[in-house]
Amino acid sequence: MKKLNMEEKKEIVDERAALIEMYKAGFLDGTTPKPRSKKDFEELNKRYKKAFFKRFGKKIIKELKKKK
Repeated sequence: MKKLNMEEKKEIVDERAALIEMYKAGFLDGTTPKPRSKKDFEELNKRYKKAFFKRFGKKIIKELKKKK
């Protein structure tokens, strides 16, 4: 198995962050009613995180294992 250097690891993390931001934007656009308070955003973040990992978690882990 190939070891990742720091540049490759940073690239993977950056790609993950970009995916998260894209998914979060779509998730917020589809949320009704719009969150107004800090508590609403915390609840939305919990639901978003769960939905993101349900959708992309296996793929991210698979890619990381493939690059090792």
